[in-house]
Amino acid sequence: MNSIKSLNPLSAAAASSAAAAYLPRLPYAFKYGCGCLLEDVIYLGLGSLGASWYKLDLTLGEPVFEALSPFSGPLREQAQAAALNGKIYIFGGCGKLENGLTGVLNDVWCYDPKADHWSKCMTRAPFGLCGHSALTLDGKTALITGSVNKAIFDGFFEDMAAAGDDAAMKAAISAAYTGKRVEDYCFNAGVLTYNPEHNAWGMAGTLPCGGRAGAAFAAINGSAVLIGGEKKPGLRSACTLAIKQTGSEVSFEALPDLPCPEGDALQEGVAGAFAGACGEVLLCAGGANFPGSTKAYGEGKLFAHQGLVKTYRQEIYALTDGRWQQAGQLPYGAAYGLSISRGNELWLIGGELADGSGSDAIVRLCLKDGRVLCTED
Repeated sequence: MNSIKSLNPLSAAAASSAAAAYLPRLPYAFKYGCGCLLEDVIYLGLGSLGASWYKLDLTLGEPVFEALSPFSGPLREQAQAAALNGKIYIFGGCGKLENGLTGVLNDVWCYDPKADHWSKCMTRAPFGLCGHSALTLDGKTALITGSVNKAIFDGFFEDMAAAGDDAAMKAAISAAYTGKRVEDYCFNAGVLTYNPEHNAWGMAGTLPCGGRAGAAFAAINGSAVLIGGEKKPGLRSACTLAIKQTGSEVSFEALPDLPCPEGDALQEGVAGAFAGACGEVLLCAGGANFPGSTKAYGEGKLFAHQGLVKTYRQEIYALTDGRWQQAGQLPYGAAYGLSISRGNELWLIGGELADGSGSDAIVRLCLKDGRVLCTED
């Protein structure tokens, strides 16, 4: 596979002069939801918005969020969306199962923008999808990868419910869940395809870096790039991987790891980062990790993030000339929001903040003189 090509930041700066549309604040705080861009309209919802579903028409001089028909399926967080053949498909997530317990979902829902109507697709993913990543390179087929293991994840909640008020049993169940090796969580490493025209799933390949949960996934120059993610609860990855789709199969190219943040001794990796193309330069921003967990796990501490503080990152990285470099900082740490690329800007929509609250802001990123500028309308 050919290396991903990207402009020198100075060249990209000249291309980013065109102003984007005015962007309003979200009607409510938005985190752990999903959405996508379709024909110059952003659609988003779910997560902290519950069943609410909105559109933001970017063709308007001053666009406003408009409420649409609410999602008609079970409420969920961490679903993924992709625009395919003029409609929007929602894949999986984490929500209440029929037994009333929290669990991993593998269903698929379709939103028709022209009819403002939701329908359940008569299909299901071959395995549960939570912490997965999804996008489309051709507008016809979705690429979906990553996810926690449904049996292990659901089993934890089933066991905790069965323990009832037995504090000692709950502590033992929790210790067994957090004290596994990376490989024992059996995160999904397969790359699935879903074609709605034929309502068909396929297995296109297997990630050489192993399964991840909460990895950023972005399209640029006809390829997809997978960035970071959880190796196991509390332990992140700094690896990045380019994925090229050819028909029903994918091929992989290892890219450099994210670099060490300025002033830090180690790159801990990130989960829930924002990522997308800014013109022809790939950006990765924010995300969350537990500083110290990489060292702890390397020393044999399987509960690697025990006693550590979850940190919401501000670093912005740019992939230029085949390598990552730190190119700026967000005004505040954020993760688990929505990334939208449009022209020469990358928009970071919502996200979770350091205090656990959600954001209602849209942060716009563009390149200038090799650094990333951040603005909020």
